[in-house]
Amino acid sequence: MIKSIENLILVNDVSNVNVSENGEKLVLLNNVRPDSLVVFSKAFKEHKQGSIENVLVRETVKERLIAASEHLPKGYRLVVWETYTPKALQESIRNTKLDDISGLSHMTGGAVDVSLADEKGNLLDMGTDLNHGSPENKSTMYFEELSELNEQEEKLREHRRILFHAMSEAGFVNNPLAWFHWDYGNLWWAKVKGQDAFYGSLDV
Repeated sequence: MIKSIENLILVNDVSNVNVSENGEKLVLLNNVRPDSLVVFSKAFKEHKQGSIENVLVRETVKERLIAASEHLPKGYRLVVWETYTPKALQESIRNTKLDDISGLSHMTGGAVDVSLADEKGNLLDMGTDLNHGSPENKSTMYFEELSELNEQEEKLREHRRILFHAMSEAGFVNNPLAWFHWDYGNLWWAKVKGQDAFYGSLDV
């Protein structure tokens, strides 16, 4: 069961969170541990303006994603399909020029969108992905809160539970409105943890 209260806090206001940027570098995640990680930029595959093929994360986030993959049961691989996003991509998504990037979690190198695949790298059904499905279905607790589940829904719930516990064990915190979005080291992570953030937004 998904029951970690700490990782299900909806972070609305991070204005009072301090950031002490530690200067940790962005590193390449592509082709790292292909036996346990499936890595690609979903935005790049969809030819979104401003997207890049390289999947970049902070150094410690890379190590924690590897750790999360090791927490998965045998037969599962961790899918990482969006991490650091350049300012150009953020502007394309929002259709506006950005003067302030401090509130964008995916520009910190500490935010990741993840999913699951089988041992052959085939993406598993999680009920919805980043772009499809009802807003309710995207919530982390959606299948936990249904009073009755059919066989398919039980399978989807199990997939989300597996992902949730692997990412939590690796130190990430979840956005409860999006089962796939997880943070580490940035403002949103710090708000949940009651600590200072050490990853600020980057424009590289």
